[in-house]
Amino acid sequence: MVAARAKGAKHKHPAREEGAGHAPPAAAPREVVVGIDLGTTNSAIAWMEGRNKPRCIPNRDGERVTPSVVSFLPGGDVVVGKAARKLQAAQPHSTYYSVKRLIGRPAADPVVKEEAQRVAFKVHKVAARASAVNAAWC
Repeated sequence: MVAARAKGAKHKHPAREEGAGHAPPAAAPREVVVGIDLGTTNSAIAWMEGRNKPRCIPNRDGERVTPSVVSFLPGGDVVVGKAARKLQAAQPHSTYYSVKRLIGRPAADPVVKEEAQRVAFKVHKVAARASAVNAAWC
């Protein structure tokens, strides 16, 4: 059976009536555009506020850019950014930097060969057309 309502009468949903114990419908989530600049030396993340207002998201230190460095410590801790850069001398074989230069390049690429000679961590040939770095704890 279908209930008819008078022309112009507002339909009330029983679950949404006052006192029904339900919160009003939430506002629709807004879309946020996020951009990531994965740089060889530094990286940054920004979001768009309005149409033409990019806003950088600061890191823990309040800085807009973070050094593109990560260090894997023997106990399993991971350190990134400035703190990881400071560990390069103490943890040279487990601190990774300039890795972006290797992305998408085969092991035989001259850039990969040159980078492998320059960095303290090991660059491996994983397939005929690929190179990789391997963190010991991964």
